[in-house]
Amino acid sequence: MITSSIAESAPANTTDPFEAKEWEELKETFAQASELYDRDDLPGSIALLRGVIHECHRFLLRHPDPTLFFSPPDQRENVPDSPVLAPLTPSVVEDRLWRDWHWTHERGRGNREDRMSTSPPPDRDPSGESPSAFYAVFGTALFLFGNLIAQNASLVLSREPAVPSLYWLAALDVFNACDNLPSRTSGVAIGAGPTTADDWRIAVAWGRILVCLADEATAPSRTPVPAAPRFAPRSPLAAIVALRMPGVSHARASASALLTLAADQFSRGIFHMPHTQPTPAPGPPDARAFSRPRELFTLASEVLGVAERLRDADARRKWALWADAIFHQMHMEADVDEWRARVTVARGRCWLAAGSARADELEDALEQGDAGVLRSREAEDARQGLAMAISFFERAKGSASTDSPETSLQDMQPLLAEALLSLANLTADEDAREALYTRAQAEGGEAVTRELGPRPTAAPTEDVRMDES
Repeated sequence: MITSSIAESAPANTTDPFEAKEWEELKETFAQASELYDRDDLPGSIALLRGVIHECHRFLLRHPDPTLFFSPPDQRENVPDSPVLAPLTPSVVEDRLWRDWHWTHERGRGNREDRMSTSPPPDRDPSGESPSAFYAVFGTALFLFGNLIAQNASLVLSREPAVPSLYWLAALDVFNACDNLPSRTSGVAIGAGPTTADDWRIAVAWGRILVCLADEATAPSRTPVPAAPRFAPRSPLAAIVALRMPGVSHARASASALLTLAADQFSRGIFHMPHTQPTPAPGPPDARAFSRPRELFTLASEVLGVAERLRDADARRKWALWADAIFHQMHMEADVDEWRARVTVARGRCWLAAGSARADELEDALEQGDAGVLRSREAEDARQGLAMAISFFERAKGSASTDSPETSLQDMQPLLAEALLSLANLTADEDAREALYTRAQAEGGEAVTRELGPRPTAAPTEDVRMDES
């Protein structure tokens, strides 16, 4: 398997036929790369992912429309013509295909027999799968590749950019190509049908990539992505850039806009995600068994991580509560018991972010001595949110089912102290406020109290009490 730079030209053997047995080997290699990724074996995982990306590139060279590869023999004549293989007019995409793949307009407009001769059917019928199976492997490999570069930029090889977002954008190009296959846009059912297991996996990965891009957008100094990166001709990255759809750009979108797009993909993925372990398909097993609670927890945690760093208070509250809704959904899963403690802490973080967002809106008025804002609806929302956060954190403290109780407690105590201090600052009743400060010091100690801010020296005069209903 080729493990050279994915920004370099592919060796000459990329023109060799790509058969069904090689597709099975590709899936097995991807499963091995995913397993090493989960073990945090960065060098081992990225080497295998390079091999997967090179093989996916070789697959596309031999099967530009993967629908033909996955279609049953009796349905191959029904596969609609691909707009890439048969463009209406010459275009920049066509020029790049000619340059990178020696593709010509006349060849693209060839008849069905010519297409079948340049993309021969596999030696074994893989029609139990759909084209999305290929795009799921290709796009997810690029997604994981970008994640590894984000962790350690020194892993790049010759001409490979050390900008993780470039690989995430390439993965989005791959997923967009899957969504715009003629067999999917024409309404003609081919192969395994319109909805497969790989469709929800693509949607979830698609959403997670958008969350990664949103996370980058929250950084004070955003790493610019080259508008037209230059790669060696006939390299995997050059081929992906050549097929990029016009008008599709996420590199300059705001974090909130990217999270909105991610939520759409997550909704699509969650709707089709199975509730139980699906029947294993032929071929190598996944690197780890499917778990719906794990999938939900991962995507909600990643959205929450970005929400906590958003500068806009309304957006921070909106996305923290979106994540809380996903965590709440996990309570309906059959195997949620092992996740219960982690979900409780995560929901506490959601409500802490939501309550703090409302409190931030009142900060200027409180600093100016305007205690009247404590009677506002915003102040009531903030107190309710912070009270919810405290409730979840205290419930988690009393739980004995955490995988590592000591580590969980260490991580949670500063959060509980922050929630108590924030609630104290919004409490008008002096006795209740002092009780909250005392509890905050007991949870976080003096160091945490100093970090989160000094205690106010004067109490508001109005008698504004928190609604404890």
